[in-house]
Amino acid sequence: MKILAIETSGRTFSVAVSENGAVLSEIFLDCGQIHSEKLIPSIKKLFKTARWQFKDIDKIAVSTGPGSFTGIRVGLTCARILGQALNIPVAGLNTLELLTFAASGDGANTVAAVDAGRGEVYVNPKAPEIVEAKKYFSRLKKLKGSILVAGNAAAVYADAIKETLKTRAVKTPDVLMFPRAGALAVSAEKMRGARFDKVKPLYIRRSWAEEKQKNAN
Repeated sequence: MKILAIETSGRTFSVAVSENGAVLSEIFLDCGQIHSEKLIPSIKKLFKTARWQFKDIDKIAVSTGPGSFTGIRVGLTCARILGQALNIPVAGLNTLELLTFAASGDGANTVAAVDAGRGEVYVNPKAPEIVEAKKYFSRLKKLKGSILVAGNAAAVYADAIKETLKTRAVKTPDVLMFPRAGALAVSAEKMRGARFDKVKPLYIRRSWAEEKQKNAN
């Protein structure tokens, strides 16, 4: 099983290739919103390293959000086009599920939280929602044992986490601050995937442009 994974849901960008559950190569960049410029060249670079051609791929994995509207669109559009052109399944995984998967086996209570701006966070992998950050971290006090926050909210709200959870808060490793395509490729190994047009973006909040238009009306 050869998988191409694409993760463009936030500020960072990553693509990876895996074979039979083992990551062969990954490109990870903290580059801001220039995913559209980096995506295809990075995929070609990975294929050159792995000595793959596009026709060799068995499945495409892509993160569906929540996160950056533009980033999600870039990754999902690419995955859909390749899925259609190559007639192979596309496996979509939401960003919070991806972060949770990457942190599994750590031993602490792991929660995924992504900064949503405005003092809020995206949380709850099974039914993603937006919650006020301080309110959410306060909820975590009911958990027993140590707690690890996976996702960039661990850095953005570090003071609030420390204040609320105190010594129970586990320092988040750099590798778990952002979702990564390598973990996505591995997680997609056991996912069935779907027809390219069945994989949808996960938008929890309206885009800035949509909210501006709504307020104007």
